Amino acid sequence: MDANYEVTFDVPNVRNGAVEDIVAMVPRATVPIAYQWIGIAGIDEEDHVTFALVYARLTAAWIRVQEPGMPIAEVRAKAIVLAGIRVGALVAYRLTGHDISDGEFAGNLATYVDGGDDNDDSAAIMPDDQTVEGFAAAFGAIPTLTEAEQVLLNFHITLGVPVVVTQGWSIVKCGHHFLSAPGLKMKSSWDAVKRQFGQMSTPEVREFVTQNSEWWEDIAFHKACHPVSMVLKQSLASDPEVAQRVSRSGWGSAAVRLPVVESEFEVVKAVMALANKVREPVMELGGTFTVDHLAQLITDVFSAHSTQARAVATAEAVQFVNDRAATVAYMGGMLQEMTMTSGTSTILTAFSIKRILQAEPSSTNRGQTDYRSILRKRQEDIAAGVAHAANITL
Repeated sequence: MDANYEVTFDVPNVRNGAVEDIVAMVPRATVPIAYQWIGIAGIDEEDHVTFALVYARLTAAWIRVQEPGMPIAEVRAKAIVLAGIRVGALVAYRLTGHDISDGEFAGNLATYVDGGDDNDDSAAIMPDDQTVEGFAAAFGAIPTLTEAEQVLLNFHITLGVPVVVTQGWSIVKCGHHFLSAPGLKMKSSWDAVKRQFGQMSTPEVREFVTQNSEWWEDIAFHKACHPVSMVLKQSLASDPEVAQRVSRSGWGSAAVRLPVVESEFEVVKAVMALANKVREPVMELGGTFTVDHLAQLITDVFSAHSTQARAVATAEAVQFVNDRAATVAYMGGMLQEMTMTSGTSTILTAFSIKRILQAEPSSTNRGQTDYRSILRKRQEDIAAGVAHAANITL
């Protein structure tokens, strides 16, 4: 009998199995049922703003049904935060049902009825009492939002833009949607978003956030968009065009970290930044300079359409840079000399660059020497080839 023991999951071949064949042994964590994503059937994604008030009431009714012991004031406050951010995300990223994780989607709990009164959203939306018993009654018992609550809702709708991509950034960097421990780099990214939100909002909104500080960050930065597909969020956060759009929307606190790249890719970005700094002196020294291949490798990473393709492109770019450590060190030596009087460049303080310079001291020294020749050689000597720089090709 002991030989017939069975388990309820497959143990994967982690040593050398094909990645695509690995099935998760541990289920993905989901948000509590009270905070699951709810939908309204019959309206397009971009129209959710029109029904933001009723969406907030539906969200409050759902929380009320699932957490009957929660004080009604807390139910309404959490519903405003959840509904506002989700409406903003739905419209900004044109989210559909396919973009929401099945395990965190409560379903379409209401239906748009064509011909309803535009001035009375409840007349245009019919809550579904078949899926969850008592939901329609709970919805009917939730009064429409007051003017003060509507202001809160409006400001939280704006958070739909930064929350989605900042979660994507965080997932790429550490595998988590949101980490709240103070001092963590991941937490500082959220602090920046929260700070900008405070700066752009009213004193009443800031007071609301302060009064509900016990749960506000968890609801706004974690639970609100947790149900959105992790793959989609990573893809959006990795897209250079999305980064530009987020920046144009005014959310600089989120855009500054986009497009996100894996930690190992940081060295590639740093080398490109270094190359751009030394391009002019290299040309002045009579050398040649091209970074076409490196630029194409970077483009390949950002244009990859799957996690696996992105990983392959990243590995290729990193290997390319590592194979040309001597060239990188030469450029670093030049930049060291360039900043002798102007102060240390942040590029030189990057760990990835410092590591290369330390590993290639002779190339670093040669870069320093060649740059000094600019300062002491006459222009005609440079033109005649007396002073020269190595030809840089990346």
